Amino acid sequence: MNFILLILAIITLAIFLFNQHIKYRRFKYVNNLKIAYDKMEMHFIKNDIILKRDYIELMKVFKNLTVNPDYLDIQILLLHKIASEKRGKLEKDTLWFDRTLKSLGDDFLKIFTEFDKNTHQVIKISFYKPDFLVFIFKSFLKHTIYSGANSFKTLIKDLKFVQDNDEAISYSGMKMGFS
Repeated sequence: MNFILLILAIITLAIFLFNQHIKYRRFKYVNNLKIAYDKMEMHFIKNDIILKRDYIELMKVFKNLTVNPDYLDIQILLLHKIASEKRGKLEKDTLWFDRTLKSLGDDFLKIFTEFDKNTHQVIKISFYKPDFLVFIFKSFLKHTIYSGANSFKTLIKDLKFVQDNDEAISYSGMKMGFS
């Protein structure tokens, strides 16, 4: 009986330590997002860039992600992707995002790369959440029923797309009023 309690205590402690490690890493990456966003704002100020409508919209996306890092949860990004695709706006918003980003020059792209690396890390951390595992299992079953045998490849492709285009998807979701 004592051995079983010892094993249960060790398992509970391991789960607790794992969750604390995940929370710490997420906290660290969210703080790095905020630092990168501050650098983005400073880039506009230092270079006397006139804030056109596109630049304001772009900065709103980054600000939204730093203030609400829960929008970098893989489940929310997947739902935004699905809703944006149904509206037919995702491709247009992705092109707008890329075009606006490139118009700011290489110095801004370096800062964006730093921001993007941290968003990828926050997204990766959301893969370890238990509710995501339930969500992905349900999605896999749904894809299997509707798509057939190649559903796993489609699901992996969707996850990769979401991770690579998280800012554009957030923008598209923001325009729908989800964010």
